[in-house]
Amino acid sequence: MSEQPNVKIYVCHHKNSPRYQNECLIPIWAGKAISNEVMDGEIIGDDTLDNISAKNKTYCEMTVLYWMWKNVEADYYGLFHYRRLLNFNRAVTDFHFAQFDEETINKFGWHSERIKEVCEQYDIISSGLINLFRIDYPEYLFTNYEQYSHSHNSKDIDIAMSIIKEKYPEMYPASLRWLHSKNAFYCNMLIMKKEYFHPYCAWLFDVLFELEKRLDISHYDDYQKRAVAFLSERLANCYMAYLQEKESNLRYTQRDVVYGTF
Repeated sequence: MSEQPNVKIYVCHHKNSPRYQNECLIPIWAGKAISNEVMDGEIIGDDTLDNISAKNKTYCEMTVLYWMWKNVEADYYGLFHYRRLLNFNRAVTDFHFAQFDEETINKFGWHSERIKEVCEQYDIISSGLINLFRIDYPEYLFTNYEQYSHSHNSKDIDIAMSIIKEKYPEMYPASLRWLHSKNAFYCNMLIMKKEYFHPYCAWLFDVLFELEKRLDISHYDDYQKRAVAFLSERLANCYMAYLQEKESNLRYTQRDVVYGTF
């Protein structure tokens, strides 16, 4: 029997909230370097060793992803949020939970053994694809470009695409096809085998750091100043679109998101 993989899924917390921890699911304080929050108990922060924790207001969960990339050794790397985790069991109809009790942990397969069992079957696991319905016109589906432009500044995603075209031209066609498709996964919720995680992060942060140089967010409100983080979600989809076209044997699956109600 082969040894089970070393799976490290970091669960981002930016405020005091219920936490659950085991060998695979590890709470982490996102943006600790600039946080005024008070957390109960012990929790690691993204402000140690090689980090960009101070960028959290604009990079959001990407400061944790960077910290993982630079400082963690694992076979599988994953990123969740304190109220958004993936379901590791298929036979579930209610995707909400109120607390991390044993019933909930069993229901969604959050024990380490179950998480490892699922992860080792795949190279990459993402949250599920969402169709981009318009609230005011539910019969119509947005494209990813239309949805971003509706919620944010279209100029910003234009800049992101231009960076891909300039620096990674081999990825541009797949990225463009994804941009004009009508579904996406969100929240940067990915679990990736080491062989995929490190090249992905090297690419992603190269693009994000260039984006940071080119974007003018000085006139944005606090919400829209998260442009780098919003764009990182779209870039994750672009990368996956490219990877799926490039690698026919890629073991990729999606899992439903489970939402905390606390």
